[in-house]
Amino acid sequence: MPADRRRLELHATLTAAGIAPAPGDLDAIEALCALDDTTHVALRRWIDRAL
Repeated sequence: MPADRRRLELHATLTAAGIAPAPGDLDAIEALCALDDTTHVALRRWIDRAL
């Protein structure tokens, strides 16, 4: 399922950036992972560039 793949990718990106999601962030992560692939790629790129 695409949302599952995006969730794993987002967790990997956050982990690589040294950002540990707080328990309250899980709802936000679920909402972000429901977005389309193009938006999700942009989100991960923004996180990577913020470092």
